[in-house]
Amino acid sequence: MTRPRPGSAWPFLVLVLAVAAIYWPGRGGGFVFDDFPNIVDNTALHVSGWDRHAWLAAVFSSDSGLGHRPLSMATFALNHVFTGLDPVPMKLANIAIHALNACLVLCLLRALLALAVPAVDARRREWSARFAAAAWALHPINLMAVLFVVQRMESLCHAFVFAGLWLYLLG
Repeated sequence: MTRPRPGSAWPFLVLVLAVAAIYWPGRGGGFVFDDFPNIVDNTALHVSGWDRHAWLAAVFSSDSGLGHRPLSMATFALNHVFTGLDPVPMKLANIAIHALNACLVLCLLRALLALAVPAVDARRREWSARFAAAAWALHPINLMAVLFVVQRMESLCHAFVFAGLWLYLLG
């Protein structure tokens, strides 16, 4: 049996499946805590079509500071367009974002280890990156960020930080 190349897709697939398996039971349940003022009670976010003005109002409907978190609010509005105020699809979107973040962590760690310890065997670096990415992805500390719907704001921030750091290391 040939061993897989470090750049193959199977480590990403395994990581995504592990994230899905761990967080799948948490997709049930309703909204909690900050989900209410930011999503449930935020009528500007409840867009039902593709009207530009409604979308602008939804995207900038957050009162969480000067930035208004437009990307997060746009994803909540997009969820609402397709599934209404059902929290399950919103939690599934959060799980998908977390799986993406896990893949970005794996890419980041691969690049970091290749630069930091180039003398170490490539296979050892690859397995170290896989283990660390899985440990991050499956650690219980991420539970609230994944399964509390409004915490998508945090998960999307992670995505840009991980992607930015990875691209920095590649450059």
